[in-house]
Amino acid sequence: MGYIVFALKYRPQKFADVLGQEHIVTVLSNGVNNNRIPHAMLFSGPRGVGKTTTARILAKALNCDNPKQGEPCLECSSCKAIMEGRDMDVIEIDGASNRGIDEIRDLREKAKYATVKGRYKIFIIDEIHMLTKEAFNALLKILEEPPEHVIFIFATTEPFNVIPTILSRCQRFDFKRIPLKKTVEQLEYICSAENIDFDNDGLKLVAQLADGSLRDATSILDQLASTAEKVTYDNVNIMFGRLNDDFFGRFTEYIIERNPKGLIDSLNDVMARGYDLESFVSEFAFYIHKLFLIKNKIETEETEVMSETVKELAIKQTKEFSNESLMQITTELTETSSKLKFTNNKKLLVENELARIAYLIESKDINDIIAMIKNVNIGEIIKRKPLIEEKKEEKISQSTNIMEKLINLLKTKKFFISEALRMSKIRYTKDNYYELEVPRAYIKDLNQKTIDEEIKEQNLDIEIKIFYNNEEKYNKFKTNPFEDNPLINKLLKETDSQIIE
Repeated sequence: MGYIVFALKYRPQKFADVLGQEHIVTVLSNGVNNNRIPHAMLFSGPRGVGKTTTARILAKALNCDNPKQGEPCLECSSCKAIMEGRDMDVIEIDGASNRGIDEIRDLREKAKYATVKGRYKIFIIDEIHMLTKEAFNALLKILEEPPEHVIFIFATTEPFNVIPTILSRCQRFDFKRIPLKKTVEQLEYICSAENIDFDNDGLKLVAQLADGSLRDATSILDQLASTAEKVTYDNVNIMFGRLNDDFFGRFTEYIIERNPKGLIDSLNDVMARGYDLESFVSEFAFYIHKLFLIKNKIETEETEVMSETVKELAIKQTKEFSNESLMQITTELTETSSKLKFTNNKKLLVENELARIAYLIESKDINDIIAMIKNVNIGEIIKRKPLIEEKKEEKISQSTNIMEKLINLLKTKKFFISEALRMSKIRYTKDNYYELEVPRAYIKDLNQKTIDEEIKEQNLDIEIKIFYNNEEKYNKFKTNPFEDNPLINKLLKETDSQIIE
């Protein structure tokens, strides 16, 4: 017998061998054991997770001569015939290539006849969502009144494209993606059986690339076994033309250093080695996303795959980024990846984006900003205009003491009024009388009524008249674009602040 690919050679032959779908195989094996199998079932889920394989195992269990606790024996003539694809009572149909009404009419005719040997005539229809509307309607009739000896097993990756009248007549089983850990365990088993040298990081990367599909994972391993002496992290990347996390870790250092030249030089080096720009941007976005996961201590399969060396570097790098900057960079890269499909000058677009990203690291978390504002004496860090110009007459300079007293009294409890007074310009003063020219931007916080009330409350011997600066720049009021921003609103609420301009 010729060479058998791993995906077929290591295909499960009984329920106990099916990985990652325990919730389904338990129900099915119990159903076989108790003779409670519905006449129509829909197996839905991603590709390569065991839908068709489970359907064949169920067919073997139903027609097995010597079933054991709902499992097929794999030794009787019926089990062997199904495994070899020559059983007349188990009919597999590809819905993608047999999708018309004529094929379904033929199926209905076959369903009328008794079984050749087994107890049931079993129809396995793969990719059922590909059937035409007319074919679905033709299938509907036999599902409404099925013969007792007929069982239908439908498999699909797109259950939402199956018409509701068909779905309502099927018992549905939703298959999950295979967890990375189980995929790696199966790959280790195959490597041991086939004497393939490997390291754990290499198998983890294969499982990650398979994206929950065990069939894809075994196919990738099969390909690697034919081309590489050892399944390693680097060999997997080389075979698929990928850049590894170690590269993107070094690449991210240029962002931390705010070094656009280093970013663009590395990009040109990548392009010279023949890497695809869309894949480069997409994988870089994925690395930045992993930094976000690590920063927030979120453990996922993506972070588990990272080698210890790269993960240590990533943990160190997360301290240089805020959550906002990481999310913003990921968004920018994702949008750039989409734009690359529609631009003629891809290199220009990516270089421009990388130059911008070098400065997105400046973004701070809103919680950090709030904490900073709460813990810092704002009055000391705001650069204030001098209340009086140095060359004012000595009489004016001497008369500012009581004004300063009022400002200092207001500073702790009414900061914005205090600052409005401090930013004002003295038009005229004599003894304890002041005429102040106030920027119109402070009109909400400082008006004549407010200042009179404050003077009375503080019991000060002072009179202040308010005049507003009517320059054009103070008269143009527009709706502030930050007023509806939830982060800005949170900042204002937490710091008891408001927007004044």
